[in-house]
Amino acid sequence: MTDSFPCKRCGACCRNIGRIIGTESMVLPNGICKFLDQTSNLCTQYNTRPIFCNVDEFYDKYLFNSITRKEYYLANLKTCEKLRKLENENSDGAISDRPTYDFGYDGASE
Repeated sequence: MTDSFPCKRCGACCRNIGRIIGTESMVLPNGICKFLDQTSNLCTQYNTRPIFCNVDEFYDKYLFNSITRKEYYLANLKTCEKLRKLENENSDGAISDRPTYDFGYDGASE
């Protein structure tokens, strides 16, 4: 594994941020993060993005005692693949019938 998360910069996580409970202030009506530049697929707030958007910082702050970095990276890569597959299957962009996830983050402490 690498020293930092091997992000593909595909934007799948940003286009599905509305699926995560506690991100309501960041989400456009279509479930896409309001900070995603949809032309370049890059975050317009990259240097000041919330900690849950930074795989390495989130691991270092919250998970380093409970899971190895390699296991965490692999779990994130699996989720990334699932999101990209979901996007390919549901190209209409509807988010209402998609499941949501609660990672216990309310955004208030960051």
